[in-house]
Amino acid sequence: MKNAAQRVATRYMARIARRANRLRLASASLRMTPAVKRPATAAFKRAGLDGNGRFRKAEQGYSLAVDVLQDLGVELDEVVSSHQFRRESNEFTIRLAYTNQEDIFSPIPISNSMLVIQYTKLEDDRYEVLAYLS
Repeated sequence: MKNAAQRVATRYMARIARRANRLRLASASLRMTPAVKRPATAAFKRAGLDGNGRFRKAEQGYSLAVDVLQDLGVELDEVVSSHQFRRESNEFTIRLAYTNQEDIFSPIPISNSMLVIQYTKLEDDRYEVLAYLS
């Protein structure tokens, strides 16, 4: 009887350890390295997202910033709603994640950097958009 109870306890403890390992992996996050941050900053500048570019809509600048990040293997870790773009000027931050090539439905969150979007309406159909990584 004692052997059966020990086997059950051993299986139970192994199952708890597997669950804890899955939770630990699920909550893992990575830091954005300078090797990714520097090219993103340079690409933002080339695209006019340093305040020197002009866009017909604020959303166009935002979309360009997202395209730059996707080229570097970084994606958004949250949904950005269109209500962020209703005002004449606004600033908001967006959490980021690395694209997981092994499982596209499980991006790896970035813990030390966010995308900051700031825009201002200069006149009709002319927006200045700034994008940078915090």
